[in-house]
Amino acid sequence: MSQPKKRSSSPVFVAALNAALRRPIAWMFGFAGVTGMALVASLPVYRWFADTTANHYAPGDQLHHLDRNFRTDHAEGLAQLLRTVGTSADWMMVLAVLLGIFSAGGWLRTLVDPRTHAARRLFFAGGARYYWRFARLAVLVILVLGVLGTLLRHPDSLSWQNEVLAGWPQGRTERATSELSVVWMDWIRNGVHLLLFSLVTVWATYTRTRIVLQNSGSVVVSGFSSLWLLLRHPIATLRPFLILTMLELVLLQAGGGIGRLVQGGLESGGMWRVTLLFAIGGVLIVAREIFDGARYAASVAVSRSFVRPIAIDPWSDRIGGPGGPQYPVGPDDDYSIAV
Repeated sequence: MSQPKKRSSSPVFVAALNAALRRPIAWMFGFAGVTGMALVASLPVYRWFADTTANHYAPGDQLHHLDRNFRTDHAEGLAQLLRTVGTSADWMMVLAVLLGIFSAGGWLRTLVDPRTHAARRLFFAGGARYYWRFARLAVLVILVLGVLGTLLRHPDSLSWQNEVLAGWPQGRTERATSELSVVWMDWIRNGVHLLLFSLVTVWATYTRTRIVLQNSGSVVVSGFSSLWLLLRHPIATLRPFLILTMLELVLLQAGGGIGRLVQGGLESGGMWRVTLLFAIGGVLIVAREIFDGARYAASVAVSRSFVRPIAIDPWSDRIGGPGGPQYPVGPDDDYSIAV
C-alpha cells in the first residue's frame, strides 16, 4: 500500500484555486462556449420581442413582467417561441456536454503538466487525447444517475419509502399524519438525490484524473479504483470539493444579490445598468469555470498523494498520439498546431 506523499503547506483548495487561475486558456474556453450557446438561444427571443412590441408599447411597459393582456394577445406567438427555444435548448445541452468532455481533458492535461508554457497547445491536445475515454465515462455517469434516479423516484420505490420509512398506510400521502410530514419527506428525498448526484460527480472527477495520471484505457477499471479511493479516504478526497462548492455558492449568491439590486433600478433607465448586468453575468460564468477547474486541480493534488502514476509518460514532452507524428512542446520550439 502506497503511503501519502508530503503535501504543500497551503490548503488543497487554495492551491487548487491558484492553479486554476493560472490557466486562462481553460476557463476562457468554457466562458466562450457558455456565452456562445446563450447567445444562440437568446437572439430569437430578443428578435421576437423586438418585432412584437415595436411601436405598440410605451418604453418600459413590459420591462419587469408581461401582463395578462400581453400574454393573451400573443398567446400563439409565445407558444411557438417557447417551442422553438425549447428545441434549441435541448441541442445546446447536448453540445454543452460534448464541450464539457473536451474541456475536462484540457483542464487535466494542463494541470498534470507542471509547465505553464505552451498551455494553449497542451489544453487542446489534452482535450483531443482523452476525449473518447471521457465520453465513455460520461455515458457511464448518465447510466448511474439514471439508475439512482429511478430507484428514488419510481412509483413502487416512492410507495415503499412512504410506507416503510414514513409509516403511512399503503404508502399513500393522503394517509399521512400531517401535511408537514409530507413536505419533510419530499425534502429528505430531494436531499438524498442531491447528495447522490454530488457524490457521482466527484467520483467521475477522480476517475478522469486517474485516467490521465495512469494513462489508463479502461474507464471501468479506473472507475472502480476511484470508488475504492473515495471509500478509503473520504475526508481527504471530499473535503476540498466541499469547501470549493461552498465558496462558489457564496460567490454566486453575492453576484445574484448585486444583480437584483442593479436590475431593480432599470425603470429609471440607464444603459450602464444593462451593461453592468452583462458584466456581472460574465464574471459569474468565469467564476464557475474557474471553480470547475479548481475541482480538477484538487483531484489531481489528492490523487497524487494516493495514486501511483505511470513511471514514464512517452508523450510528456510531445503532442501527438501514438503511431502518428510527434511535435515537441517547449518555449522555443518551431512547431505550432492549428485548432
